[in-house]
Amino acid sequence: MKKSPPIMLLVILQMLLGLFGCAGTRSVAQLSKRAPGRGYLTAHRTLNAPFALAGGPIRMTVIQRKGKVYVALPDHRNLDPVVFGFPDMPLAYGGTPLAYGVPPNMRTQSDDGYDTLKEKSPFGDKHIVLPNAQLLFRALDVTATDAALSQDSVHLEATWEDSNGNTYAVTCTTVIPLGIEYPFFGGVVTNHILHGISRLGTPLLPTSFAYVAFWGRGRCWKNEAPIDEDVFVQGMLTEYVRGEDFTLVFDEEVLPTKRQFQLLAAPFTLGGQGFIREPVNTGFTLPDGSELPFWYVTFNQLSVKDERLTPRYTEGNGEAYTNQLTAPEAATTVIMTDQLDFVPESITIRKGETVRWNNTSELIHTVTADPDKALDPSNASVPEGASTFDSGNIPPGESFSYTFRVPGTYRYFSIPYEAADMVGVVEVQAR
Repeated sequence: MKKSPPIMLLVILQMLLGLFGCAGTRSVAQLSKRAPGRGYLTAHRTLNAPFALAGGPIRMTVIQRKGKVYVALPDHRNLDPVVFGFPDMPLAYGGTPLAYGVPPNMRTQSDDGYDTLKEKSPFGDKHIVLPNAQLLFRALDVTATDAALSQDSVHLEATWEDSNGNTYAVTCTTVIPLGIEYPFFGGVVTNHILHGISRLGTPLLPTSFAYVAFWGRGRCWKNEAPIDEDVFVQGMLTEYVRGEDFTLVFDEEVLPTKRQFQLLAAPFTLGGQGFIREPVNTGFTLPDGSELPFWYVTFNQLSVKDERLTPRYTEGNGEAYTNQLTAPEAATTVIMTDQLDFVPESITIRKGETVRWNNTSELIHTVTADPDKALDPSNASVPEGASTFDSGNIPPGESFSYTFRVPGTYRYFSIPYEAADMVGVVEVQAR
């Protein structure tokens, strides 16, 4: 009669089978449930008044006015053993395959261990270079954590052309405040490590420092016509993660002295329990006649600007921000709308009077009369002897006031929506 193995040994064997032996054969749903961020996200799912970023919100602007972009093509990815482990101890496999993890049965094993992703993905070395690229990216990081509601905001417009003169674009103005399998930090995060060993995003990208990153719902365009709606979009200004010939490097080869902006319109949608595979309609035809199922585009010729706004603390967990004093009781009122208008667009007041801007929309706006912060400096001007001003972030339901003490013409705009011609004028007459 055989002896029964000790109970502790059985427990250890069950743990090993659960961790290693069965990971490659589990269903997508089972792997999705193993995403290590699920518990943290559950704790924040109903958070309607999250704390704000310590020290005040950060506004980031990244622009590429002309030049080229590098467009990734489907390719196999060599796997960094530091990130993905070895056959007897695989790492980074929990979560939806490719979106957040790589289970062992999707890896090709060599004598040295796992070395290549069996399936083609956006994260390889194959690419093409396309011309006439432009990037306008503005993000405001206010909310510190994942939450049901967030004050973070983003405005993205990215365009490029192919050799036949077709234009392509990805746009996004809506952040996703709560992550699915890993944190989204309210939709925008600044000054954080992402990807690779961090388990914040796909491990197929190298571990890198992100100066700013966002997650949102966007739209894809071809020849100025929308061709796909509600696309899962991620953009990030990071350390340089490419080597010679634009090869995607391992962690030890990341270049911290150079930056790039990476834009991904991912072949996934967001389900209730995890990521769901769904190719993006890009309208771009590959050499084999099929359609490119994603956009993974890298901009390198960048102009970057960042600033930290001044916090004004309010009661409760939430925090609002402004760079000016709160409005006095008597003031001329301008409304900021969801239609991206100042109403009225032009007003006339006398020297010493105050204008109050009320944000009645569901969007975050600014009132900015500073040419240095404008894409088009003609959208912002003040008379000689007057100081420029910037409201900072004005959340929905909040207001901003400014007292005009120098006569003349003031032109101002809303930073997130300057590209949509959200510009206003104040004429100040001498008494």
